[in-house]
Amino acid sequence: MLKLLIPENSGIFQIAADAFAELWRKITGEFPERTQYLSPEDSRVIVFGSDAVNPFVHEKIMEGLFDGFRIRCGSDDYHLLSLERDGREYLFLAGGRPRALLYAVYRFFEVRAGVRYFWDGDRIPMRNHLGIGGLNLAESPRFQYRAIRYFAHRGLKRFQAEHWDFDDWRKEIDWLLKKRLNLFMLRIGQDDLFQKAFPEIVKYPSADNVEFHPRSYDDRRQFHSLEYRGELRKNILEYARARDLMHPEDCGTMTHWYSRTPPDFLEAVQPEFLPQWSADYGEKSGRVWDFRIRRNMENYFRLTEAHIRHYGSPEIFHTIGLAERGCFLDRRKNQKLKLHACECIEREVHSKYPNAPLLIASWDFVAWTNEEVRELIARLNPENTVLWDYISDTYDKVCNFTNWNVIGKFPYVFGIFHAFAASTEIRGNYGAMEQRFEKALEDPMCKGMIFWPENSHADPLMLEYFTANAWDGAHGNIREFIGEFCRRRYSRQRKAMKRIWDEMLPLIRCGCWRWNRQRDCEVYPDYAFTIAHAPKYLCDLTPESLERNRFLSGELKKHLRRAVDTLNHLAEIGWKKDEFLFRDTVDLARTAIGRATNYALGDLTLRLEAWRLGNVGKKFILKQLDAIGKLLSIEADILESHGDFSLHLSFRELEKSGPVNPEFENTLKGNAENFYCRSWVYELFRACYLPEFEAWRGWIAEKLESGDKTPWQKSDSLGAKLKEIEDRFYETPLQDLAPDTEKGVQNLSANLRLAAGCTARFMEG
Repeated sequence: MLKLLIPENSGIFQIAADAFAELWRKITGEFPERTQYLSPEDSRVIVFGSDAVNPFVHEKIMEGLFDGFRIRCGSDDYHLLSLERDGREYLFLAGGRPRALLYAVYRFFEVRAGVRYFWDGDRIPMRNHLGIGGLNLAESPRFQYRAIRYFAHRGLKRFQAEHWDFDDWRKEIDWLLKKRLNLFMLRIGQDDLFQKAFPEIVKYPSADNVEFHPRSYDDRRQFHSLEYRGELRKNILEYARARDLMHPEDCGTMTHWYSRTPPDFLEAVQPEFLPQWSADYGEKSGRVWDFRIRRNMENYFRLTEAHIRHYGSPEIFHTIGLAERGCFLDRRKNQKLKLHACECIEREVHSKYPNAPLLIASWDFVAWTNEEVRELIARLNPENTVLWDYISDTYDKVCNFTNWNVIGKFPYVFGIFHAFAASTEIRGNYGAMEQRFEKALEDPMCKGMIFWPENSHADPLMLEYFTANAWDGAHGNIREFIGEFCRRRYSRQRKAMKRIWDEMLPLIRCGCWRWNRQRDCEVYPDYAFTIAHAPKYLCDLTPESLERNRFLSGELKKHLRRAVDTLNHLAEIGWKKDEFLFRDTVDLARTAIGRATNYALGDLTLRLEAWRLGNVGKKFILKQLDAIGKLLSIEADILESHGDFSLHLSFRELEKSGPVNPEFENTLKGNAENFYCRSWVYELFRACYLPEFEAWRGWIAEKLESGDKTPWQKSDSLGAKLKEIEDRFYETPLQDLAPDTEKGVQNLSANLRLAAGCTARFMEG
């Protein structure tokens, strides 16, 4: 029997041995035995820990069995070393710190057994025998920080971490360690932090005593009690800390839409607020307290200290500063206040914790000039401050870290924002990332690689690309990486899937967040989602919107053949017995269809304007509307096949963790249906997107028939019909809109072929 030798039956040694034993059992069917002592008949032994923590290892080094490990104390280095003596076979697993021991465990099964780790599960081959000899593998990370964020939006369980229970989080944290990450951040609201920091004045609210903003992402009513949320946070962070994962402590001016000030605090304390001219988060609960007044800064840090005391650890801190705040109309005055906020927060942190790094989040820099960022950098201390840049993948070719005077001079990280909440399709600004990452990789001042999107688990390719490069930076070329990705994820279907991913790559690249000060080209993930809430895309056809749509349709038109071929090839893939293939088939299909409908809708607006000017006939427009409507209906049928895209099933999942607030169904609807978060949700297709498209089509047909050549602008009658559709959605129980997944699965291949045929029709125009 294989023995697992640990120096003590607790802590990281027990965790690492249990993880090893579980994987060994799944592969071989054998059950290794954990022990602190060896008997003479023990012939195969896994030894956990370096000589710094395991006396047995030190003893063997002193006996001359070997000279030691190639690891640095306190680092994320690990070493797998096979040795033999006196008929006994050893495998030593050593790490520079506790989490590195877990890296060594998971790496062994990758190297020796071919195990592959993904967010949605592991590929574990079965073997009759697994050898432990012949290994001498020492590995070190390129980056000090390898981090990921979980954000506060809600909607579909797969994509939004607020839905996850403790079992989900244990799987997620284990996956982080399997991928050799070392830091994660919960950006899922503050839970019961005010109650912990100010127990004398802030009480736990009842379900109906919470400020909320209906039909929006700002509706923060809880599905479970705040007490449950606090206990969940505690369990998550304890589980992570036991595995030596870092979690930064949020600090400073942290008030935001997901971290509002409770009414009890506002009434009792009456904090003074910073001036604010912008409307976003303009209610008292969403406004930033005036940190220049001492008691307000102290109260912000009481929240941080409460988190440290109840949940966290003061080893690393994080601040967003005054992100997304317009305090003064005078830009220079506004900028001075933002600089002052960062300086005050830095001083407050380092007066108490002088050696703890402070991570300065870069999100606000999307609205800063390069000169303004450089001014901030010049005021920060590089000894204990890190620029936490998670917009390194920006579409903006001018305003990014390469022009901020940090390369070779100031500590920063290379960060991938990747996606807003709604953008759950497969995407990525790989061209820009490849070029910029090469510079960061060569720069010793680049201290990390991080993934900081507004959703989770959306893009299997990007998750693998990020985690691979976060360790060693050796996989920057996306075309080369796709081959490795397919080999690891699909096994027998790797060649067929590589062909599909290669085919899709240009379309994948067309999806990226496009905030750009050089030109207005920000586009929604799918134009079909915008009709009700964002008329600037398809209804109000101004010179600006037409230019945006001309840019979009021109970019996509040349790749339509790829969408057609992808959909046809997916229809031939044998996905029925492979959950990875099934999920990725639906993800690739909705990405291809989304790009095709974006092209068709963007192009149609140009035709509508051409009709108004007398250059296009109405017959062609009506024909295109029919084709788009059919493709959208097929897209809904494809989504019906997989539970990942059902709001009803996500709601039902919440009940597994305990009673759900009876008012939460409408909250969840609003969290998903609002203008910002509309995405690939099956129930929204059936209840909103398809009826809205029909209303829009009817409005267009009516205008065409009447010969009304006035500029295209959303009419009151169209607005009224769209409002009726919205109201009907909120009045209809989710259960009545739920998918028939069995039917969706049965028809998936046929629907993929139908989608290919519809997309091919757009190429004819």
